[in-house]
Amino acid sequence: MTVPLPITTPGEWAEALAQRPPRPLDPGSLGRVVVVSAHPDDETLAVGGLMRAVHAAGGEVELVVATDGEAAFPELDSRGRADLRRVRRRELDDALRVLGLGSVRVHRLGMPDSALDADALAGTLAPCSTAPTRCSRPGRRIRTPTTPRPGGRPPPRPR
Repeated sequence: MTVPLPITTPGEWAEALAQRPPRPLDPGSLGRVVVVSAHPDDETLAVGGLMRAVHAAGGEVELVVATDGEAAFPELDSRGRADLRRVRRRELDDALRVLGLGSVRVHRLGMPDSALDADALAGTLAPCSTAPTRCSRPGRRIRTPTTPRPGGRPPPRPR
């Protein structure tokens, strides 16, 4: 049995955006941006345009990639995962070059895909969250898996 997924129509998106227009953003005002992604390609899909705009405005962009995305296909054996790891790393480098971000500093943590340890990741990211960094909007710090969420909601459990 197939369960239909709810779909947000283009009209619903347009209405939502009309009610809550995005705030203006001057990429040059951000200065330094540290982007944290779980897998290679998450950063490109989510904030590739922002990274490019900040970089073009003379800002500093750093990228932290927690895993190499080697578990994207669970049926792969260890050799297949090693091959996929190399491909995903190369794809990330290629995507950054295409975006004009080939000089961006990339921190590859090499943590196990689909088995991230929240405490280990939070500890690794802690220095970034205390640095003069802005993530997605001025004044926002990096949210790690152990950072309390607004409204007291617990952070999502790592997969």
